[in-house]
Amino acid sequence: MTTKLTLSIEKELIEYMKIYAKSRQRSLSELVQKYFEHVKEDKEVLQQFPPNLQQYIGIAKIPKNYTDEDLENDKREYLENKHL
Repeated sequence: MTTKLTLSIEKELIEYMKIYAKSRQRSLSELVQKYFEHVKEDKEVLQQFPPNLQQYIGIAKIPKNYTDEDLENDKREYLENKHL
């Protein structure tokens, strides 16, 4: 079941998002719904962590292309600098 939702958003942003949606052959409503679904999924994932860790989820922003090798290099660099 769908229902209407009224939002107050800056006019410039609305115009930009209309163009963005059209360029992807989607409606603005579809984009908003997908965003809401994404947020809901994140919340469900978050609830899998113990409450004392939930507050820290999302603090660090890690690039999407960050690899395990990058992590190991960063750890090594940190430890080298720490012990100099």
